Amino acid sequence: MKKVYKSKKGITLVELLVAIGIFGIVMVITGSIINYSSKFYVKSNQNLKGASEARIGMSYVINRLREYETLDAVEISNGNGNEYGTITFSKKDATTSNMMPLSIIEFEDGKLIEKQYNNGVLSSESSTIAYLSHFSIAKVLRDESDLNSWDKRTVKITIKYKDSSSTDQVISTVLNRKCKINVKTS
Repeated sequence: MKKVYKSKKGITLVELLVAIGIFGIVMVITGSIINYSSKFYVKSNQNLKGASEARIGMSYVINRLREYETLDAVEISNGNGNEYGTITFSKKDATTSNMMPLSIIEFEDGKLIEKQYNNGVLSSESSTIAYLSHFSIAKVLRDESDLNSWDKRTVKITIKYKDSSSTDQVISTVLNRKCKINVKTS
């Protein structure tokens, strides 16, 4: 007589519970990795955006200062002592020999903005250059104890932006010009 073996198809309840438990552990680990990765991506993106805005603002200000390199028509104002927040660009009017303002760059409500002058009248419209947490232009002093030891051609531009942890990050540069920069004290 032939022996017939019954095959045991299927799984037991214990095997099913072990498989579900292992699957659950793998899913929790995978979910944690995805959650951490997405938070890291958001923070990195915020840092990149802040740094990008700061670089845009810095490049714009430097380009404008260089654009007026040959003119003795740059004035910094709205500050105290050594640090200022406004730059005014002007040119000499050929008919009257008076200085006519062309544009003004200033820091206002977390934005670095530029306003244009039309025939000596400041326009109410402004264009946003960059979103920042701080902007300043400072005299570079030959003697730190003497605010009058400035050579009138060298300035330090400082821009701050907030990173993803709301910490101020700073970029700054020193710019030397051929022509002097005037200071208007309020």
